[in-house]
Amino acid sequence: MAERLKKAGTLLLSLAMLLGMAACGGGGSGSLSAGGGPDSADGGSQSSESTSGEEENMNYLVYDSKGELLLETENIFAAYIWAGKRGINSNKTRVVYRGEEIFSWGEPQYYKLIGSEFVGTMDRDDAAAREWAKENPGSYVVTEKAQDYVALGRTDMENSRFAGMSSDAVTQGIEYMSGSYNYMFSKRSGLDADYIDPSYVEFTLDMTKMEFAYPTYEKASDQMEGNWNAYIFTNFFTNSPWASCDIGLIASREVGEGNWKVVFNRNGEMITPAPDNGGEQGEPLATMTQDEETGLWHSEDVLRFRAYVTRSAYCLEVENLTTGENFVFHVDCTSDALQLKAHETYTMIAASYCPVVQGTQMWDARSGAIFRGLRFYNIKTAEFIESATCADDYAAAEKYDFMPDDDSIYSYGFAQGDDNCDFAVGTDEEGTYLESNIYYIEN
Repeated sequence: MAERLKKAGTLLLSLAMLLGMAACGGGGSGSLSAGGGPDSADGGSQSSESTSGEEENMNYLVYDSKGELLLETENIFAAYIWAGKRGINSNKTRVVYRGEEIFSWGEPQYYKLIGSEFVGTMDRDDAAAREWAKENPGSYVVTEKAQDYVALGRTDMENSRFAGMSSDAVTQGIEYMSGSYNYMFSKRSGLDADYIDPSYVEFTLDMTKMEFAYPTYEKASDQMEGNWNAYIFTNFFTNSPWASCDIGLIASREVGEGNWKVVFNRNGEMITPAPDNGGEQGEPLATMTQDEETGLWHSEDVLRFRAYVTRSAYCLEVENLTTGENFVFHVDCTSDALQLKAHETYTMIAASYCPVVQGTQMWDARSGAIFRGLRFYNIKTAEFIESATCADDYAAAEKYDFMPDDDSIYSYGFAQGDDNCDFAVGTDEEGTYLESNIYYIEN
């Protein structure tokens, strides 16, 4: 989910949650030693010269141009992020591991990682970097100033096609700053000859098997990002005119530990509306409790999701099957996109754990954040009903299965940044499911 900051008349989520736009050990950044946080004014440096002991040191060492140690960490991602934030033309930072220089700020080359292992450099060629990442699913390619990932490993869901072509042609949903995530897209009008409009989407969200953890750090100054937001959502897109609205739930420390709250991302504007059927704005739709022994959070909630569009609004109805609570929401469309194309949308199913990056578009793949075991059951769509004013109006409509093994609605799907995430498709006594697993820990 691409996060952008805009003002809205309805309640917006907090500033820390919005900076950042399509995520996956337990020790977070590991043992970090430095004189300040990565954005501290004094550079966080220590007067410790590089020594011959580097070869025996199993940590990653970040140096400034004078050879002073800025950071010592077990986490290769933290080392690159720190070096990228501190490097400038007059102070070119370096990262050293066991006596080998594995990063030199501004050198005209890219840096290749597989998991937490540095495996070499390559020329600054984005297409070549993405081809290499395609062949190495658990991979990352870091830019010459460690400000971005230019490529991430990806695993496609079965039968993935884009407009009848190989999934290599996919561009929408490929995001490098958004962490790791699982996305599944439907077919599109004008691109797929067998397109069927999916202007209504329903599924049952089983959170009872889920394990969840917020990023874990020994101290707050070790955290590489401002915040991490977990999302569960569907979306309705239109083309010509283009519009987009993610519809679902968000969890983060910013919205309160243990809470899942409604969120709409309308063209980049993050909105938490009050329920149409009464209730408090921002009240949780589902909750989690923490296991004191493991530190993991768990939920007992099972939610029935029904989302749809009208000619003027994006709508969501959620029934918490565990508590019996019902929630009804809508957000108005602010353009003529739905008026013209509500009957010609395309959709997606998504789960992500998204870093809110600061001063860089790189993110810490070993933050300790976990969001796995989430299951979407019996995902179905229906074609637009002009007269529909509530989800029940779609009760008798013909439903289409939206899963990778059924080509009626499905186009493509993938685990992006799959060093930290994977998916599973299966069937049990509750029906057919798509399972999402995201885990920013050492694998």
